[in-house]
Amino acid sequence: VYEAFSEDNESPFLAYKPDICLTSINAYEQFFAEQRKKDRILGSTSKGPHRDDFSIGLGIGGAKEYGSDGQQRGLSVALRIAQASLFEVKLGIKPVILVDDILGELDPKRKKSFWASCPKDIQIIASGTEFSVGEVSRDWQVWEVDSGNFKYADTTF
Repeated sequence: VYEAFSEDNESPFLAYKPDICLTSINAYEQFFAEQRKKDRILGSTSKGPHRDDFSIGLGIGGAKEYGSDGQQRGLSVALRIAQASLFEVKLGIKPVILVDDILGELDPKRKKSFWASCPKDIQIIASGTEFSVGEVSRDWQVWEVDSGNFKYADTTF
């Protein structure tokens, strides 16, 4: 999904980084049995899958360290679109995508690519301070909010 947003050769990656990496179920059972006393004293579990992490980046390195704001936002948005597609395929449900002004920080090419990447048959609720330039392929209902009051905006895009 990110490749639709990106410049050439950005090579996005997502790597799973487990907190501990053992070779068998027995090794995990033994490890957690050994940790149990310490964890009870601490009042929390210090090792395990809840401590696992993901590394997200580009060919140049980690997105947090080396990616521009637009690249970081693009990766985040691409993950959400991929997640929505996965939900539809695996769970048989069409999720609603909520897009809150995150697109305000994307350059025009990435904004246009975002809208092109969104599945056309799902509902999108987008908020922002301006209508997204270049997105005219959807049948939008646009609402204006002023001092907490909602008003249907009779506009043509």
